[in-house]
Amino acid sequence: PLRSMTIHRRTAGAGRRRDEEEEAVPRRPSSSSSSSSGRLESDELREIAHRLMDLAAELAAQHLPAIRKVAAEIVETVFVPRAVARQLALAAALETGALTLDQFKHVLHALSSSFSSRSRLIRQLRRDQSVSSTQDEWMDLAERIDSIQGNDAWRSEPTC
Repeated sequence: PLRSMTIHRRTAGAGRRRDEEEEAVPRRPSSSSSSSSGRLESDELREIAHRLMDLAAELAAQHLPAIRKVAAEIVETVFVPRAVARQLALAAALETGALTLDQFKHVLHALSSSFSSRSRLIRQLRRDQSVSSTQDEWMDLAERIDSIQGNDAWRSEPTC
């Protein structure tokens, strides 16, 4: 079949595009060999594929800014935007800092309590409480701990 194709080519000197009409000449297979007709069809297909690839590359080059814009929108939509990522990193840093300060506070408390006789007494009473054999014994130790810590003031108030 006879087909007409438009091929875009760059001229060597001017750097402008011009459209040239090129008529495809039908090739008829010779009756002598069927392998030569297969080769002709294969060559024609290869030539068409090359032309299509050239056209696709040219089209992509023409629309590169639009393609970049769409790609950037896809990246922003699919992946976390930069501002949100910065906020998450800041939140993680603050949380880590808060945990570090909390652990530091516990260490200081443990060190200071080892020097205080009151804290040593409370620690000893809690150890005794953990190995107590009866509930009455456990309650007596709990009341002693409450009185040392000052948590028994509510008992002396008549409104409670």
